[in-house]
Amino acid sequence: MTSWDGHAWETHVKRLLRLQHGPTNVVDVPDAHKGDYGLECFTLDGYAFQCYAPEEPLTVNERYKRQRGKINDDIKKFTDNTEALQEIFQSTTIHKWILVTPTHDSAELTRYCGRKTSEVLSADIPYVAPDFRILVHSKETYSYEEQRLMQAALHRISTPVPTILDESAVAWFESNGDHAQTLQAKMPEPNTAGTTDHGGRRLRVLVRRYLQREYLLNQLREDYPDLYGQVQELCTSQEQMLETEQALPAGATTTTLRDHLATLRTNLERDCPFLGGTHTAAIADGSVAAWLIQCSLNFATDNG
Repeated sequence: MTSWDGHAWETHVKRLLRLQHGPTNVVDVPDAHKGDYGLECFTLDGYAFQCYAPEEPLTVNERYKRQRGKINDDIKKFTDNTEALQEIFQSTTIHKWILVTPTHDSAELTRYCGRKTSEVLSADIPYVAPDFRILVHSKETYSYEEQRLMQAALHRISTPVPTILDESAVAWFESNGDHAQTLQAKMPEPNTAGTTDHGGRRLRVLVRRYLQREYLLNQLREDYPDLYGQVQELCTSQEQMLETEQALPAGATTTTLRDHLATLRTNLERDCPFLGGTHTAAIADGSVAAWLIQCSLNFATDNG
């Protein structure tokens, strides 16, 4: 499961909300300067939204407790700051207060929302509508808006694939000794007799691909956090398949690292067409290098 950075999640959710409700109908309530009233934004037709992305991985119960705590804390702010919120809302009455979180998988959380709804209604707050409800929305709630963002991104991704020189790879080796040793230990012996520095060249190629991937992922995280999340989820899923295969008895699988590379490329092309061929290849190739550099696993390779 993808773990979202809190700021990236808030940015992503607000993009979805502006698509759903219209950009002029969504009012931000920033917390940087005398803010934090228990909501990130609201719409002029009476929907208040709070964004929350707990750090994953979590069990269902752990996630429930953190989301419940977030609702409890922010509903208290929503009900305690009546004077300030009355000035913010003006003539708008709030019909729904919605926690938007990547994953909602607990019926207990829905029950808790019902109990908190009753508490808010009994407080007789001027900006709370008679049909007020506290709800939880997840990423799936906005699947239509997600698709619209994806389609728009197809025309606006401008991040170039950088050219990484051998000098940068050598510098990485010099400053990342432990990872460099891990990578070197996993490389098979060169199969071309009489070729000097064959293994060294292959190591530098892998590191260059790894550095390309890291650059692109960082840029996606900054510029397109919604798309970054989907790419990261696909890469993580493929890595988990590798880990599962490593746990199987010897001879139970004949999948090679090249097979996993081909699968990841196919999945990225299918699910992330916004990337284009060059970006897809760079991220997939770099992911293989990342698995070799960062994981303690020993993968099946072929020398052909």
